[in-house]
Formats: sequence, C-alpha cells, structure tokens
Amino acid sequence: MKRRIMIAVVLLLLILAAVAAAVVYLVVFKNKSEDASANKSNKNASKEPTTPKSDATPPPKDDTPSTPPAPPPKEEGAAAPLVEDAAAPSPPSDNAPAPSPQEGDNAAAPAPSPQAEGAIGAICAATDFNQTCGDILSKVLQTNASGAQPADLLKATMSAAIDEIAKGIDELGKINKDSPEKSTAYDDCMSLLADAKKDLNSSIYILDGGINDVASATAELNNKLSAALTYQDMCVDGYPEADQSTVQTALKIIGEHTINSLAVASELSTTSPKPNNNAKRRLLTTRLGVPTWMNQGDRRMLEEEEAKDPKGIANVTVAKDGSGNFTTINDALKAVPSFEGRYFIYVKEGVYEENVVVSQTNLTFFGDGSQKSIITGSKNIVDDLSTYQSATVVISGNGFIAYKIGFRNTAGPEKLQAVALRVQADHAIIVNCRMDGYQSVIHAATHRQFYRGCYITGTVDIISGNAAAVFQNCQIYLRKPLDDQKNVITAQGRSNKRQTTGTVLQTCGIFADDKLEPEKSKVKSYLGRPMKEYSRTVVMETDITDVIDPEGWVASNGDYALSTLYFAEYSNKGAGSEVASRVKWAGYQGAIGKDAAQNYTVESLLQGQTWLKDYDVQVRFGLSN
Repeated sequence: MKRRIMIAVVLLLLILAAVAAAVVYLVVFKNKSEDASANKSNKNASKEPTTPKSDATPPPKDDTPSTPPAPPPKEEGAAAPLVEDAAAPSPPSDNAPAPSPQEGDNAAAPAPSPQAEGAIGAICAATDFNQTCGDILSKVLQTNASGAQPADLLKATMSAAIDEIAKGIDELGKINKDSPEKSTAYDDCMSLLADAKKDLNSSIYILDGGINDVASATAELNNKLSAALTYQDMCVDGYPEADQSTVQTALKIIGEHTINSLAVASELSTTSPKPNNNAKRRLLTTRLGVPTWMNQGDRRMLEEEEAKDPKGIANVTVAKDGSGNFTTINDALKAVPSFEGRYFIYVKEGVYEENVVVSQTNLTFFGDGSQKSIITGSKNIVDDLSTYQSATVVISGNGFIAYKIGFRNTAGPEKLQAVALRVQADHAIIVNCRMDGYQSVIHAATHRQFYRGCYITGTVDIISGNAAAVFQNCQIYLRKPLDDQKNVITAQGRSNKRQTTGTVLQTCGIFADDKLEPEKSKVKSYLGRPMKEYSRTVVMETDITDVIDPEGWVASNGDYALSTLYFAEYSNKGAGSEVASRVKWAGYQGAIGKDAAQNYTVESLLQGQTWLKDYDVQVRFGLSN
C-alpha cells in the first residue's frame, strides 16, 4: 500500500510539472505573438489615412444618388420585420437631448484600425449618399478606433440627422411667410420635424439597449426611420410648389443621413423571421380591442354587443345630452390622467362637431355605432389650410384603438383635400368604424396601422400616406367626383426603396355608391396612383366590381415613378378584377403568386402576431387561401 501511494504521488507531481511547463510556454508564445501583431499594426497604421477609402464616386452636384435606383423585381421580398418589445424600458421623452458621438481631440485620437475601416467602410459604400456617410465614418473610426461597429456608425448617422434638423429649421425660418399658405406650411414643418426628431431619438435609444433582440431592434429601427423620412417629405409637400426646391435644400442633409441610416440599419440583422404562411384568422372573444389583462367579468360585459349601457368598462363617458362625464370629446381628452394599461372613452350616440387630436398613448374610443357616434368637421385646403391641418381627427398617440365610431369631413368635393382621419400612431387599430369624405379621406401617414371591417367613402386619393397599413374586410364606396376629376382609391407615398411601408387592401369590397352607380360609365375610377417614387400598393383577395376601369391604375404625372413603383394584385374577384387589360408599366407586377403575396399580409408587413395577438380583435394574419 505504501509503495502504491508513493508511486501515485510521484506520478501526480510529474503531471503537475508538465502542466506548469505548458502554461509557461503558452504565456511566452502569446506575448511574443501580441508584440509582433502590435508592431505590424503600428506600421500599417502609419501608412493608412484616417478617412475611409471608397471606390464609389461621390454623388453628382444635382444631389441624386451615385447609382440610379433599379426597378423593383417582379416578386419583391418580404418587408423587414416590425416588432415591439413590450418589456423594454420607456424611451426618452420628445424633448430629451439627442446623444452625440464623442469626437474627442483629433490630434490625440488613436489611428483607426484598417480592419475596422474595411468592415464598416463597406457599409458606407452601399449607402445612397457615400460621401455623407464617409464623413461620419471617419469620425466614428477616430473615436472608436479598432472597436468600431455598424451600430456605432448608425448612432452617429442618426445623431448627425438630429443635429441637422436644427440647422434646417433655421433655414426654413428665412423663407418669406408672405402668404397664409406659407405661414401654415412653416407651422406644419415645425410639428413634422419635431416628430422626425422624436423617431430619430427613439432609434438611438433602441441602439442603447432599449430592445435587446437584434431582429426586433432592426424592425423597430426600420419602422421609426421610415417615419422620420416621411415627416421630412410631408414638410416639403406642404409648401407651395415655387418654394419646394428651397425647402428641399434646407432639409437635404437631414434626408441624406436618414436614408443612410435606413441602409445601415439593414446591416444590423442578416436574417429576418420568415412569415407564418399557415397563419389564418384569429377570432377572439370580443371585437372591441380589449387587452387580454382585462378581467373576465368585464370581458363578458363587452361580449353583450346589444348592451345599452357599456359604462361599466369606460373610464369616462362623453354625451352631448349631458348624461355623461363630459359633453365634448376634447374636454374628456384634457382630463385624461396619468394611467397604466389602457384608458377607455365611451362616446355616446350623437354628432360631435369638433376637431380632435389624440396624443395620449393606449387610448380606446368606442361608440354606439359608426353612424350613431360621429365626430365631424369641415376643414379643407381651399380655406387657407393645409391638407395636414384639415383632419377632423388626428391620432398621434401610439396604441390607439377606435371601435364603432364615425369620422367625417363634410367640406364637399369643391373644397378639394379635406381629411376625415389622419393617423400617425404606431400600432393603431381601427375596427368597425366609418370614414366619410371626398378627397383625401384617410391619411395613413406613418407607422403601423390595422383597419378591420370599416366602411369608407370618397373620391380622389381616398387612402393616402406612407404608413404600413392593412385594410382588411373593409367596404370602399366610390362617390361621384367633380366633372374634371377621376376617382382614385390609394395614393401611396413611399419615397425610398428601403422604407418598410405600403398600403394593402385585403378581402375588401370596392363598389360605386347609389349616386355614382347609374353614372359609373362616365367616371374613370382606379385602384391607385403613385404619390412618390417608390409607391407600394397591393390589392388582394378583394371583390373589385366594374366601377374600376380595366386599366386598373393611373399615372400621377407622365412617366413619374412608373418604373420604380410596386403595384400588385393577388387572387381578386369581380367584374373589375381581370388583369389582362391593366397598365403595362415596368413597376406594375400584375397578378403575383402566393409566395409574393405572403409578404403583404398582416403577419409580414405589420408583424401583427407580435402585437395584434394581445388584443381581442378579429384579424387574419395570413392569406385566406
């Protein structure tokens, strides 16, 4: 036994000695390798400039991208994922200062690593505005040296856009306000640029850890950056045509940074979640959009749609007859307290003649019926107002839900643009509502919006804007326009190929109203026209009657956007659904296949399963067949 113990001890000592020798050898070898690598890096660093090299040619003097945009493919890929992380901390307030990259002392800054420059320098080469990106890249490399990442470039680019907003506002202030139209346009721009800054600030917050999942963060960035660019476009469009080039110049660098940010954001995630092609319709317990955390007693109360007194689930009641807490909707909104969860405003039967702006988040409006509880106004563009300011109801608070409410603009066709409902809220849900007007009835401006079971009337550009918006099971009735007008259902405003936006009509019905029906052969009516260069509209699984012209779609101005737009149809029915006689534009996709159509479902375009599933609304996430 003693002999065995002595042998074991000796063997153990030998093993320990061998391990110690190996550790010493590895440490010495590592130090020598690091010294050699450092010497090599120092030699290379002394030869490399601190600004990025790019084979791309700077953009020409007319400020167009160095590489002309290519027409979209016949079957466009899926939109980037759009997801919200409900557990993320609250983003910074609208007035919070934007974080800026620390530039430091250039003389003392470490020389950028050639490897780092090559890695993210390639991203700049792929942007639309290479030189603008390169200017930011050189600062990022000086600040971060070898540790620079695409996220650092993206943060710096968005911070630069925010800095440029202040400069752009100064330049806009120099434009003469010698007419009510110009003065109104300036006021609109101040509001729109504030919204753009808000989305840019929120995007920086996301990169600072507001959302940890890379795919979700990329989706949110695409959503917010698409909106920030749209607000800039709306600012330009609000000015008289003679001043628009001046406004474009004032906002030029802001736009370049925002567009470049969209390009860089796409590099943060190389994979996107595939759409759930098997997703069908989700039918939950009520149609009111009630969060799943509501107790079962309240749920049962909501299921009784015939109930005459739904005050049991309302935080406040608005009633014109004085039987509620308030007689006007605006008074109810002014009294909304700080709250957690969702706040319910019950609008009793009545016609409420007021212009309403909802800025609070997570509000629900519900009424007694879309033809009983009605909010109405008559503001319009002819009476010295902008389209932006003409809306009867404006929704800017995220998470808004409307159920069984009517939205009207009664200005009439002679007053031209007169909006009934403008929505620029993310995760907005409009269910069993009615929108009545003539021109520009619904302005689905920005972010993600879902409409279900709505009744919509109008004439010209009935649904406009650049949101990611799906209209499902809605009935669209075309009215008789002015003698020199054509009926156009959609006027989609996607201005950049990277924006994750588009208008989709799914399982809807398109008809002539009673007054147009006997004269529909005399009036040209179309599914849509391009509002911007990359306009994107898809009509699928919809009943298209013969009120729609066989050509289907109409140009806005000559051949503008006809090769870059994306208009498509899938599995439609009715006398007006035949595509054989449709327009022959390069951007018109014709009848697309099922795989392409999947990209424009609620699940794919809106990423609806990540947020709509939390509400009791009827929704079809995929295709119906």
